Amino acid sequence: SIPISIDLDSGDQKTQEFKTWGTLIAHQCDQFRNWKPEEIELLEQLSIQLSIAIKEDQLRQQIKTLNAKLEAQTQASDQKLQALLNNTFQCTAILSPEGILLDVNQTALDFGGLKREETINRPFWEIYWWTISPEIQQQLRESIAKAASGESIYYEVDVKIVGNKVATTDFALRPLRDATGEVILLIAESRDVSDRIEAKRALQENQILLSSVLDCIPQGVFWKDKEGNFLGCNYKFSVDGGLSSSQEIIGKTDFDMPWKEEAKLYRADDHQVMASGETKLNIEEPMTKVGKISRLLRTHKMPLRNPEGEIIGVVGTYEDITENKKAEITLRQSEARYQMLVDNFPNGAVMMFDHDLRYILVGGFGLAEVGLSKQKMEGKTIWEVLPKETCKLIEPLYRRTLAGEEIVSELPFGNRLYLVYFLPIIDQGKVQAGVVLTQDITQQKQAEQKLQQLNQELEARVQQRTADLEAEIAERTRLLNILEASLNEIYIFDAETLKFQYANQGALRNLGYTLEQLQQITAINLKPQLTPEQFQKLIDPLLNHQQNKTVFRAAYQRANKTFYPVEVHFQLIEHQQERLFLAVALDITERQQTEDRLQLVEFALDNAQESVVIVDQSGQIVYVNKTACESLGYSSTKLSNLKIWQIDQSLNAPPQWEEFCQRLKHQK
Repeated sequence: SIPISIDLDSGDQKTQEFKTWGTLIAHQCDQFRNWKPEEIELLEQLSIQLSIAIKEDQLRQQIKTLNAKLEAQTQASDQKLQALLNNTFQCTAILSPEGILLDVNQTALDFGGLKREETINRPFWEIYWWTISPEIQQQLRESIAKAASGESIYYEVDVKIVGNKVATTDFALRPLRDATGEVILLIAESRDVSDRIEAKRALQENQILLSSVLDCIPQGVFWKDKEGNFLGCNYKFSVDGGLSSSQEIIGKTDFDMPWKEEAKLYRADDHQVMASGETKLNIEEPMTKVGKISRLLRTHKMPLRNPEGEIIGVVGTYEDITENKKAEITLRQSEARYQMLVDNFPNGAVMMFDHDLRYILVGGFGLAEVGLSKQKMEGKTIWEVLPKETCKLIEPLYRRTLAGEEIVSELPFGNRLYLVYFLPIIDQGKVQAGVVLTQDITQQKQAEQKLQQLNQELEARVQQRTADLEAEIAERTRLLNILEASLNEIYIFDAETLKFQYANQGALRNLGYTLEQLQQITAINLKPQLTPEQFQKLIDPLLNHQQNKTVFRAAYQRANKTFYPVEVHFQLIEHQQERLFLAVALDITERQQTEDRLQLVEFALDNAQESVVIVDQSGQIVYVNKTACESLGYSSTKLSNLKIWQIDQSLNAPPQWEEFCQRLKHQK
């Protein structure tokens, strides 16, 4: 008899408690048996497996109940708020008039690699983004003071972002007033405008980070071209292949690796994946690692595509499942032995009686729990071995069984409760005897009572969670109202008809339309410089899922027929079989003016009569005008690859160059 114990799930491993759920009983009916240690160990292992299965089933039922009640309450509000808040392209934060950060969107947190708890209720200027220098922090504090007095602030500033990098952003700080005109909140918005070189550098750093992540995972990762040449791999794959680094794999094929005997099998899967364009999962295949070690793998392969979507190779991952397979075989063997024990040793006490209500066969570990035994019962009637009260209770049931009736009943005996099966033994149409099978369900009944108590507690927790969700929905509604007050233009329009369904107050103010008026026109009407065909060409990559978003510049036409330049960000949203476009338009009037001035300055420098050469602090030439190229006899491309001292012999290479730069700085 082995107890089946279940973890009470107190949450503290140091005080972990268990309760007995039931008992696993094995019995040999025909004779006394001394159980061997390995048989007892087997039963103990089966008891542990049953405990785990019962506990997992209880947890699944609790989770299923919670999920069903919570999902319906949060789905609609979550989707709408998520689309408007976290799918915006700019960083947005909400401040108190004193500059304390009250809320921030996920875009801003991701921009700085921060967690929400690291930012909320802290002075805005002390948060990671602004710690680039004391001067920038002081500038922000002064801007917050001006915005708190009712002034809208705009400027370009460098901030720190994730990875301790620096990004240049367009920063805006706007006051939000209540009905009396008092400033109650400040809305801070920014967008990364770092140049393309910075973006390229960030991409390179991300690639390094991705390589580090791939090297840390326990699975092997590899990718090949269409001819089967390896293009790269992670650390795990290089170790399995006996390579000192992942770079050594480049250019090799499976036929060059320790698993060359399996190479044809691998290449067949590669060709199938590339030909079909579909992922192939859970491929169980052998592998010979370095050292001629044979292992069994579970491999997943998918097509490797270029930015145009063309298949250029295959990428795969695998994990070593050798030990798992061995464990599965052992488990199947254990299950077979368990089934044999169940078939031969019924659970609980077994008692066979004749028409005189005399026991003719008795067995089972349950007998000892109530002070009975095979020796005490066999050959005796029920009145000779059982209490009178019990006999009065079971005699009618025994008689009905001998009459051919099958009965299931719950009966008490002493301080225990049993589930009892009364079964007639029929031979050639005649009842020869009766069989009683008993199972102690005392602990089960106690567990049912405990489960009922747990259900009541769970219901209370669900009610509390519902109240918490209602409060969360109210908070998200407040954030939605704040977005409505944003000065950035936010639109939602139908992907088929292009008719507007929604525009925030910032869009309506800039355009001079009411929402009802805007809903009578299409997105093309705001951009009369674009033909319908040109506009359709812009949105086709989104509709065909070739791009996640598209960005372009245009001139919006107001209701009064005036125009202003904007940068428009389009994103396709598919929600409940409805296809919509989310558009965020940024007014770039000031940026356009700045770019025009920069182009004018560049034109003036390029056409100056004097030679103009610009170098950075390392001495690298970064710009030369036409006059300099003509006088020096070099092309601009050739000069851009030179140091200044390579064309001016009066300037020596470092360290003299560094001293020269320092003197220039001190001379202002």
